Amino acid sequence: MKIRACHSHFNGLEYLLIQAPRLWKELQRIIDGADVDSRGLGQPETDSPKYSGARIGNALLEGFQRRGWSASGARQLGVVHGVQRNIRSARDTVPDNRFGHMRSGFPQKSAPRQVMKDRVAVEFRFEEGLELALDFHSRSFALYADDMIDVGVAVTPTRVLQSQMSPDLMCYDEKLEIVLARQRRAPAVPLVLVGIEP
Repeated sequence: MKIRACHSHFNGLEYLLIQAPRLWKELQRIIDGADVDSRGLGQPETDSPKYSGARIGNALLEGFQRRGWSASGARQLGVVHGVQRNIRSARDTVPDNRFGHMRSGFPQKSAPRQVMKDRVAVEFRFEEGLELALDFHSRSFALYADDMIDVGVAVTPTRVLQSQMSPDLMCYDEKLEIVLARQRRAPAVPLVLVGIEP
């Protein structure tokens, strides 16, 4: 996989380039190393997707874990400057009257994967299933407000990769439109959107 598109929201990329260049290079190496062979995943005579979202997600997760990124999620305790804090999940930050069905939790196959290291959170989800646009921003804001991170990164497929996967998956262009539409009425959280494709 390769990075084909990148958007900096509230100086998220600039923060990585200046304050955490090692982590940005590490992120690039992890994505480059996620070599997902599409052969055998779908049969040419069927309408099966060429690429498996689960396989891409697993390859990225393994790459992050090999380099010391820790998985984060609902009710996980983190340590920030020696102080333990409780990380809220994204569904806990959504008001009860909006998207109430999120309170029951995500189906396992559509749960976003998130890893953290040195106050940078990276989220990726390539499995099938409906993804609510609010997820990434809400999750990043919860971590940012709890002083757990300085920047949030979302790794998403470009439209090229999406066309070879499940049509239910939100692509880079769609996430970018949502982030841009929310920027004036949402709290300022430094974010980076990264679009990847083969």
